[in-house]
Amino acid sequence: MLNEREIGSILAAQLMSAVRNRDQAHVSSVGSSYSYLNDSGKKVMAELVDLMFIKAVECDKNRRQDEAEQFIMDNLKK
Repeated sequence: MLNEREIGSILAAQLMSAVRNRDQAHVSSVGSSYSYLNDSGKKVMAELVDLMFIKAVECDKNRRQDEAEQFIMDNLKK
């Protein structure tokens, strides 16, 4: 199970990898505002976001479950 930080790290790592890969991105020497992901970079990032979305849903579901369990335990202690 991935946590929020791990999901973010995976997305950031792939984005930085795309920046360094000429097959996935154009990095302009004129300025960063002229840089862009090309079609293959967009495809890779879109597929990764779809995969990480599922992991994020699972992560949030587990977080809510943990909070509910903690709430019950706290109320039982009273």
